[in-house]
Amino acid sequence: MDCAKCSRELHSPKKTAQCSACEASYHPSCTRLKTVENYKKLKRDLREQWICDICKNGKSKKVQEESEDDSGDDSDKEEAAGSCADDKLEALLKTVNEMNKKMRKIEKITSIEEQLTDIKKSVQFMSDQFDDFSKRIQSFETMVTDLQEENGMLRAQVGDLQHKVDFLELESRKSNVEIHGVPETSNEDCMEVVRSVASAADIEITPSFAVRIGKIRSDRPRVILAGMSSGDKVSELIKNTKAKKINANDVHKDWPGTRIYANENLTPMKRDLLYKAKMKARAMGYKFVWIAGFRIYVKKDETMRPIVIWKEEDLDKIK
Repeated sequence: MDCAKCSRELHSPKKTAQCSACEASYHPSCTRLKTVENYKKLKRDLREQWICDICKNGKSKKVQEESEDDSGDDSDKEEAAGSCADDKLEALLKTVNEMNKKMRKIEKITSIEEQLTDIKKSVQFMSDQFDDFSKRIQSFETMVTDLQEENGMLRAQVGDLQHKVDFLELESRKSNVEIHGVPETSNEDCMEVVRSVASAADIEITPSFAVRIGKIRSDRPRVILAGMSSGDKVSELIKNTKAKKINANDVHKDWPGTRIYANENLTPMKRDLLYKAKMKARAMGYKFVWIAGFRIYVKKDETMRPIVIWKEEDLDKIK
């Protein structure tokens, strides 16, 4: 079937406008309807009563006027119906868009809530870990404190034992004397050398033993360690060699004029304490540091009473 106006084929009955007067068929776009959409907007009874332009123009004036009035009414009705449908469609689309926006917001909120839940879990885990670490640290601190206290007690006990051992060792050395500055000779008799030194100091002794100790050095002779009959003999020899200022050539004429002096046979612990006392005294401006009877004395000047240094803690008295 072809259009009564443009003679082109009419493809679909739903898109075909048929005149109720002459029963001719048209493309809606070839009539005053303009578009298929406008034709579809017409209600069913209006589509059944629709007449083409030819039939409409061929009526009497009255009929034409009536037809025009009817057509105007129909057009108004059509326009009103179309406008109403457009408004409803627009409102529906607007509602759908708003709902979509709300749905997207809800999805975002849901995502944020999930993220917050994960964050809360992470924070709780970290909090639990922190509490666990805090407990461990407190436990370690307690252990360290206990170990420090135990270490302090053990150090004190070790210190006491060291002093007791040192005291016993000093007791065994009371009758020993160290003679410094005696030249070394090949095939020397140390016993005879000690007797000669004592004779130069106006003392008559018979040593129980006499030997060189220490490593051989090129810059000075080794020390002679000798055993006396008593501690009093040791003190007397030390005192006289110092008072008489005995030199090597006083003992043997072929020896140089280097100084000979005698000292107590100190333990390593007491010797180290004497060295530290000398260093501290020098730093603090003290003039005198000496040892007698295995006691270390420190004196700032001639008017001051001497300070006795028994142990390392006593060095704090030098100030």
